[in-house]
Amino acid sequence: MSKNLKLRLICSFFNRIASFAITPFMTLYFAVNINVKAASLIAITQIIIAYSSNFIGGYIGDHFNEKKVLFRGQTVHALLQFMLAGLMYIHAIPTTIVMMYFISIFVSNLYKSTFSSLLVASVNEENRKLSFTIDYLGLNVALAIGMILGALTFNNTQYIVFLVSGFIILSIGFVLNHWYESDAQNTTQTIPRLALKEQFKELLRGYKQPLQDAPFRNMAIGVSLIYSVQLALPNGISVNLKEQFQTVTLFNNIQLTGIKMFTWLQIENVAAILLLTMVIFAYFSVNISYKRLMAVIIIFIITYAYMFLSLNWGILLTLGLIGSICEALIMPEFQAIQSKLIPLDKKATYVSFNQLGSYLSQLITAMGLYVLAAFGPSIAAIFALLFGIIGILLVKPILKNKIV
Repeated sequence: MSKNLKLRLICSFFNRIASFAITPFMTLYFAVNINVKAASLIAITQIIIAYSSNFIGGYIGDHFNEKKVLFRGQTVHALLQFMLAGLMYIHAIPTTIVMMYFISIFVSNLYKSTFSSLLVASVNEENRKLSFTIDYLGLNVALAIGMILGALTFNNTQYIVFLVSGFIILSIGFVLNHWYESDAQNTTQTIPRLALKEQFKELLRGYKQPLQDAPFRNMAIGVSLIYSVQLALPNGISVNLKEQFQTVTLFNNIQLTGIKMFTWLQIENVAAILLLTMVIFAYFSVNISYKRLMAVIIIFIITYAYMFLSLNWGILLTLGLIGSICEALIMPEFQAIQSKLIPLDKKATYVSFNQLGSYLSQLITAMGLYVLAAFGPSIAAIFALLFGIIGILLVKPILKNKIV
């Protein structure tokens, strides 16, 4: 592996720890300190802000020096995290925390596409699948560490994770600025200073290519719809467990509450993927069939949709294990196929457009949280399942053409 690739994988790992210790628990924080419907509306607004910022960030990443974009963006983002830590420490009113959280999200997403595009630029055809598998493993280890930090500090000492996040983001900015080697041909374009109206037109023109690229567009949206079913776990399912799960005593002395059940499910997901991904990668990396992959995707969406309907800890852990096995099979395959569809000269713009998938997933789960609060878990499960089915219909022809 090249030095750039190693740096990108390591920095991404620590960046995800900072993110996972905060994001899932902020929805719960707002649900506890305001109410569930308000939390869902905050989540929807957060996603709109994030994608609007990321939309601009994709243009910035393709037209300005990526090291400067990353260093300046991460420095400001880190300072905002420290400010949020202070607000959480003094127990500021929720409105102030919400506004500062929105500002932090806007700034972080200005450089997100540039940061994500570093992986696309650092891989080649020989190490592509391995690199995305390692990246996916790193994501799940980071998820476990972040979830443990978030669960330990939830509500009372939540300011600690914002302090940790600020230090991590500041350190990543310093490391990339000093040791990441930019490819001048692909990262910086000299552009004239234009009037604001012309700059906006240029930004929109830049997104015309990925929007018209049907395979890439459908893959990005389809994967997001499929993944939105799994994202219900740290959003709607977690709130449902907190509200409805009856505390049980296990092994005579372990009190299993709804929050702990949610944390156990996330840790189980990570542990299962860590144990399975390398085995599955070795077994299926060359000859995974289209029909087998489609069957796994169907099981994946049914499993997570059904988790809305169960409050039995044994059934939930069983469903979580099945879902984790399916996730370990399909996600690296999705990532590898998507990366093949991205042209290097437009990598930040394409990655930014691809982030639409991530934000669309989050938007659907935020809407699902509102559906849960208004209509109950049965309708929320159907809501999640329908989007998963639409996602399958979108990715089906692309998978059929790409998988031999």
